[in-house]
Amino acid sequence: MMDIIFFQFKHSFIKKKNIKFFIAILFILFIFLFKIKHYFRDYDLNGGLKDYMIFSVGGWENPVLFTSLLEWSFFIFLILCMSINITNDFEKLYIITLNRIGSKLKSWIYICINELFFCILITILVYVSGLLIGGSFLGYNPNSTGYTRVFYKNLCDVNFSILLISEFINFFTGIYLLQIIIRGFSSIFHKINTFYVFVLIVCMFSGFLFIYSNIPKILCPIFYPSLFSLNLTSLYFNIFMNIVLTILFIILGYFLYLKIDVN
Repeated sequence: MMDIIFFQFKHSFIKKKNIKFFIAILFILFIFLFKIKHYFRDYDLNGGLKDYMIFSVGGWENPVLFTSLLEWSFFIFLILCMSINITNDFEKLYIITLNRIGSKLKSWIYICINELFFCILITILVYVSGLLIGGSFLGYNPNSTGYTRVFYKNLCDVNFSILLISEFINFFTGIYLLQIIIRGFSSIFHKINTFYVFVLIVCMFSGFLFIYSNIPKILCPIFYPSLFSLNLTSLYFNIFMNIVLTILFIILGYFLYLKIDVN
């Protein structure tokens, strides 16, 4: 069984579709880089890696434009597509596991752990890529800059290492929460591509309302992995809420999973 899992794991990561997803993710990370360097020049402010990590993987483009929402939505959607596409390759293993275990509860737990494992790998891959891109073009100076003091006052005094760790945990828990929501609700949709388009539209529309109408962040899934408008205290609370919502949607997802006929 472990040999099958390892082979499937290796095969999934080298599939052309997943490589294309990752290249597209890197492309958006470079777009973030070019945009923030442009802002450094426009506002005549020095900037650095801290600003780029908040701006890109942190999902807090400042100044905020409508294009910011589009870029962040597609960035998150590409990460989710890559992660879900990899875990979908294990669909047959889910069925084999269910047939061998004979319990949908244990099978759902297996699915959630599998999603967790791949989510960790992919978010590490994306996060490290962001660090390398930002560090290569902006240097690895961890200090706050003029841009930080103007546009990211809430996080200006936060130690860079603490910020990186907290940002990564927030990013990971947010992505995993979105995966669990999609995995749970996709089980009751027959036209899966239509479902993904529906999810993207809902996320973008709620993101628009969050930015321009100040609806609660809990109603805006696309910003679950984001630092948008947070300080360190609210960042910790956001991580806590991501974990609580993940547990709730794992429970809800199980009841939706019970409706699947695997035969």
